[in-house]
Amino acid sequence: MSGAPHSALAPYGPNVWDVPLPKPVEEMKVFQGILPDFETGSKRMECRPAHIIYAKVAYQRGWIISGGAIFRDEDSTEMVGSHIIFRALNLQHAKEMLAQDVYATGGAWDLSKAELRPVAIAPLASEGDAADFTSYLDSAKK
Repeated sequence: MSGAPHSALAPYGPNVWDVPLPKPVEEMKVFQGILPDFETGSKRMECRPAHIIYAKVAYQRGWIISGGAIFRDEDSTEMVGSHIIFRALNLQHAKEMLAQDVYATGGAWDLSKAELRPVAIAPLASEGDAADFTSYLDSAKK
């Protein structure tokens, strides 16, 4: 995907995530967002189809690492917010990106209650890990 952002899915506007990363992935900072919905009047379900399309583009572009819904409790399927791990240039840029996301512009997220923190992604898997794991298991058996 290159060039201009995708056409807007009315009435939510263009996909802020549909642009190339401004720096190589390893030079970007990583943030975790906890984004609660408005307690009353959230428009999550109305803007969800656009959000899903936009989020897939963001993932393909390298902006979003992981994300999904937050549920009311472990037995519920009622969505009450979102969580996201994503890349940005800095904290201000991260806030700006989230403020332009379709769930923010469409009336789902209550950004006044959002939590946003810088995080690191642990390098849990890389080339040669299988051999290291086998060695670990062999030494644990002794």
